[in-house]
Amino acid sequence: MKAMWVDFKVEAVKPKEVQQVWDYSKRKAKARFYADENFPEQAIGLLRTMGAKVQTHHQARLSGHPDQDQLAYAREKGLVLVTCDRDFLDERRYPLIHCPAIFVFDFGSGSLKEMKQAFSCLAGIF
Repeated sequence: MKAMWVDFKVEAVKPKEVQQVWDYSKRKAKARFYADENFPEQAIGLLRTMGAKVQTHHQARLSGHPDQDQLAYAREKGLVLVTCDRDFLDERRYPLIHCPAIFVFDFGSGSLKEMKQAFSCLAGIF
């Protein structure tokens, strides 16, 4: 498994967004996650054992809904979207400005070891 970083260009950051980041950092707020339908149950469980708060598409009653609805829900609730759906890498369809963050994972064969390796990029969030 090879880690890949996709750097999205953000044209203009609004003062309100800067203030939100500042407020979160002052409160030492921890990231909260939203797992869409393409994110494996085993990965959700692993995130939770790492101390993360993870809301799922089942809990949000969004099973079977399109990607746009998944992203809109994460944005509305201020959640970091975690997915394995590579469609979210299309910046034109899913601009990062529409969500606090989007993490698109590739767990290779789906082993627990590969999931732990993939989650190493989240260390700074915890």
